[in-house]
Amino acid sequence: MEDKDINQIIINGEKLLNIEITSYIIDDIISFSYGLPSVCHQLCLNMCYSKDILRTSNNKIKLDNQYFEEAIKMYLADNSDTLKGIFDKAIHKSRKSKYEGPKEIIKAMIEINKKEFNNNEILMKIRKTLPSYPQGSLSACLKQFQSEERGDIIKYDRTSNKYYFTNPFFKSYARFALKDDHAYTYNYDNSSINEIMELVIAQLRK
Repeated sequence: MEDKDINQIIINGEKLLNIEITSYIIDDIISFSYGLPSVCHQLCLNMCYSKDILRTSNNKIKLDNQYFEEAIKMYLADNSDTLKGIFDKAIHKSRKSKYEGPKEIIKAMIEINKKEFNNNEILMKIRKTLPSYPQGSLSACLKQFQSEERGDIIKYDRTSNKYYFTNPFFKSYARFALKDDHAYTYNYDNSSINEIMELVIAQLRK
């Protein structure tokens, strides 16, 4: 869906429940939905749950950043196993490779710290620690990252010739997991969810 369609979902929900979501929070919801109505619905539903809104209100209720952050925490808690599964698929190392290719590429894409990035930017970032990393291996892995086999974690925009993360929640999850080479084996408790949520918000508001 296009952003305007996601925005219309939110508007329809506001009218139905007699609520008002702060305008910049609506922009945040649209950004995090990435064109997926299911994510939009879940975030809005979580905001309502956090405010204990279960039916149409007689008086208009305003929902601000407090409830958006609660919605993100709920989303991460509900989807942590799914995100971990995608992460594990993405970093799986081929037996034939002498490099930790997928993991190094994901690290590089995150460290570039931009919403979109091109092949050369990723390669330059990787070669700071792996000077002989081959261009061919990078191109092959970027193609794999766009498949279900690797979790479909990035998309390629032919117009700009750049890549971007399919799901911003995954990007923040991966940043958290990769800060420690073993972090992705942990059980995610409330403090972990809070830390990932802070990364999500920082990523959105930078």
